[in-house]
Amino acid sequence: MTKEITLQILKIIGERVGRDPANLHLEMHLESDLGLDSISIATLVVQFQPLLHKSTENQKCLAKLLAAETIGEINKILLGANLEMANHE
Repeated sequence: MTKEITLQILKIIGERVGRDPANLHLEMHLESDLGLDSISIATLVVQFQPLLHKSTENQKCLAKLLAAETIGEINKILLGANLEMANHE
């Protein structure tokens, strides 16, 4: 499941920035490497919502996603939210 989430994240970001997801890396910075501004990042966060486990506390997770600086941070937040909720089921 973790690989699928990571691939979805890369796909969503790739579509937003016009790059092949295969050319994106977890270390890339959203602003400096990908040229995303705060509005573009907020749009991405909305697109990530389907990747969240249904029971996830969306407000906390969304705030963390808005503060993320790299693709890797986004990946870690979404994976962590999904794993945490899966452990509570």
